[in-house]
Order: sequence, then C-alpha cells, then structure tokens
Amino acid sequence: MVAPVAPSWTGWYIGINGGGVWGRADTGFTAANNAPPYLSAAQIAQVQAVGSNSITNSGGLAGGQIGYLMQGGSFIFGIEAAFDWMRATGGVASTNTYAGLAPGNNFTISELVSTNWLATFLGRVGPNMGSWYPYVTGGLAVAKLNYTNMYTDTFGANTTTSLSSVKAAPAVGGGVEYRLNGPWLIRGEYLYTRFNNVTGTGVIGNGGGSFTATHSVNFIEQIGRVALSYKF
Repeated sequence: MVAPVAPSWTGWYIGINGGGVWGRADTGFTAANNAPPYLSAAQIAQVQAVGSNSITNSGGLAGGQIGYLMQGGSFIFGIEAAFDWMRATGGVASTNTYAGLAPGNNFTISELVSTNWLATFLGRVGPNMGSWYPYVTGGLAVAKLNYTNMYTDTFGANTTTSLSSVKAAPAVGGGVEYRLNGPWLIRGEYLYTRFNNVTGTGVIGNGGGSFTATHSVNFIEQIGRVALSYKF
C-alpha cells in the first residue's frame, strides 16, 4: 500500500489576524530658556528630569494579511504583508513644587502616548514538520505614533504639544503555524520592534518669559497575534 502524500505548503494565502500589544515609550524632555527667561537653572534641570519618563503602553490590534509560502525540501519559506489597526495607549502625570520656591508654586507635566496602526512586511523560514510549521521571522514594521505633552503651572503657563509621526523600524520574532483540514491555516506569532525619534518642540511660559521644550520619544513594542488564513 502506498502511503498518502502530505499536501504541500506551497501557495498564496489571505486571512485575518488579531491580538495584543504591550511595551513602553521612553520620553526625553530638554528645556532651554528664551529671552526673557522663565525658569532658573535649577528649575530647568528639575522640569527636564520630571518630563523624562518610561511610559507603559498596551492595547489591541486587528487586521489582515496576504502572503506566499514555498515548500523546499525540509524547509518552508514565506513572505507576507499585513496591516492592522493597533491602539496601544499609556500616560503619566506629575505635579511638583518649583525648585527654590515655597510650596504651592507648582508645575504639572502630563504625557500621553498612543499608536494608530501597524503595517508589517516580513519574511519567514522554518522546518517542515508535516502539519506544523515553526518559524523565525523578520523584516520591516511601519506604524503611526502619537505623543502629547501638557505643561501647566501656577504662574499661567498652559501649553499642549502634540506630535504625530509615521516611523519604520526592523521587526523580529517567531511563531508556529498549523495546517487544519482543507485549505485553512492557523498560527500564533510574536514580534518585537522599536520605533525611534518621534521629536518636536513647544514654547512654554507666560507674558513675562518663556522656554523652549524639545521632546523626543522612542516606542518599544511587543506584539502577539493569532492569524487564520485561507491557502489557495
């Protein structure tokens, strides 16, 4: 009796995916007095320290993917493009007394981070294990990233600086895919990526003086998603 031949992994596929995202945004805050100055040197150092944080963010994602798999001997190779709505948010706020002044002379810095969407363009490779396909993956991730800084104090400063940028970064990870009966594939996947240098400036102060705040944000994100695909 001739043993049945296992179906080939080779072919195009299309499908849907969803999952979660968790990570952090590392923010930097650099202040420089304008003329006339708004803060003392000690206060400049203070607001820079208060405005530089590591903000935890988390949320969900959902979208779709299209790709191609090629079975070659003991290995399976693949390429894929995916697009997801991705909403990961986080925030932090701190109120402090200005250095050198009496209690009640306060400033507050509030920071919010969020993402809007994620696109990935990945290659993958792994061993052919019959109905199972464990793999490593890597390529390019592109995301819409947002940052908002709100600065207020008891002397009339009230400034909101909002930054938004589309950034590209390398992405690496791995996963395992299982071939269901018929043309269906299901998999779980993990990705790691880091988007650097979302930057911008804002002028903070009142009619008696001001300083320029320069903001920089790096987003470090970990993504877990489950995908269901139909292979042609």
